[in-house]
Amino acid sequence: MNVFDNVTANPLGFRYDADGTVWAKVTYTNDGVAKTPMMVQVTELGYEALDLADNTNRYLLGVPDKAYATGVEGWIQVGGPCDDVITPSLSMALGHALGITDGALVDVGADYSGATTNFAVARTATTSATTQDLMLVPLVALAAT
Repeated sequence: MNVFDNVTANPLGFRYDADGTVWAKVTYTNDGVAKTPMMVQVTELGYEALDLADNTNRYLLGVPDKAYATGVEGWIQVGGPCDDVITPSLSMALGHALGITDGALVDVGADYSGATTNFAVARTATTSATTQDLMLVPLVALAAT
């Protein structure tokens, strides 16, 4: 796959790195904060990264590796292992799925099943933690309100 700097649009392909991570080239419509989840959706310009919102849209869950300013083109992780992802306080069981409800990551309360509302999988168990070690799923999923 060719990866290029865009002039009029971002490509809709992914970059697959040797460490098992999957990345999408995006334009940051909102500031990207390192390790803070964002929604990645398709617009007329390709992939865009926006703040999580209270909606019922279908999109990818993305996690920036560093800070990005609004309007900048850059990469965002959409698949593979991603440690220390910033979340609300969650107590997660190993293998539980994460969904998005009311604009925030939530424990679905069951193991990952590939359901249309599953964005990621817990890679470690936690108790009242505000960061999670996740396996991001590079598929479009459905948020809930």
